[in-house]
Amino acid sequence: MIRSIWKKSEQGTVPVNVSNSFASLTSSIIWRILSGTKFSDELNGSGLKEILDEVSATMAVPHIGDYIPSLSWLDLQGVKRHMKSVRRVMDAAVDKMIDQHVSRNSTVNSNSHHVKGFVDVLLEMQKTATADMEITRDHIKAIIVDIYAAGTDSTTSQIEWAMSELIRNPNIAKKVQDEIESVVGNHRIVTESDLAAMEYLQCVVKETLRLYPAGPIMVPHESTEACTVGDGYLIPEKTRVVVNAWAIGRDPKVWEDPLAFKPERLKYNNIDVKGQDFDMIPFGAGRRGCPGAQLAMGTISLALAQLWHCFDWKIEGNPSELDMTETFGTASTRQCHLYAIPVLRMPSCL
Repeated sequence: MIRSIWKKSEQGTVPVNVSNSFASLTSSIIWRILSGTKFSDELNGSGLKEILDEVSATMAVPHIGDYIPSLSWLDLQGVKRHMKSVRRVMDAAVDKMIDQHVSRNSTVNSNSHHVKGFVDVLLEMQKTATADMEITRDHIKAIIVDIYAAGTDSTTSQIEWAMSELIRNPNIAKKVQDEIESVVGNHRIVTESDLAAMEYLQCVVKETLRLYPAGPIMVPHESTEACTVGDGYLIPEKTRVVVNAWAIGRDPKVWEDPLAFKPERLKYNNIDVKGQDFDMIPFGAGRRGCPGAQLAMGTISLALAQLWHCFDWKIEGNPSELDMTETFGTASTRQCHLYAIPVLRMPSCL
């Protein structure tokens, strides 16, 4: 990613669409986990990303049938028809991916050094499945789509928002760079093992998650039994519960100056962002919490550390006036892609 950004910037002379660079990074990581191959090695990889972007955009469209159930069958906006059309294309892409793995596994001998991906593991489990735990092709397809969709857009948006805030706040960016340099020096690149010593960087990541949770409105839940919460609020049995994680992270009763980006507020506030504390819950909580929280935190932290260790960043115009408009959708993303110019700090990064 670092080398690609530098090349696209023509050695720091033109702005780069870093939003696309972040999307390519996260897609490559999740694709490698799923398939055991590079993102560019399988032609259906980029196609799947485009299909899932279409699914995400369609899911965010307000549907009349959700509000007036008696009109749902009419599908007045054509949302259901469009989703069915997209699903057929998506199914074909995922089927192709699975078939490639089945074909490859049938020709790989036991002495091969082929690296297994998550799909290979699922196919092996399918062969040894019992009647009590049957794994069908539909199960495998659902898991592939779920992991890829959940692991790409959310992490991409977090890196994008963090970069935007650091560019808008050069004093905070300087603190991040000073911390990284104190841990790593200027003769090598940042590695994952360095991240544990970067306390301020972790505060930047957490503050980003507070202000811009990837899923502002969490996946709906249903109460299994009646219960009373807070100051006497009765939640009846089988009530659909929709949690607004975006509002929780910006609650003025909990956070002082809640709309300001202040990583320092979390330096001595040991809040667990993975669901143990409810001041902010970007990954949800309990058994339905995001299983990829650890992977996301590591990816965001390592990407930011690399980006700010290798480069200074500038934009055309006043950084404090950078457009931070959010788009409407299932994920909290920037309305406009982020364009920035990298200024090389560490030649060793290249």
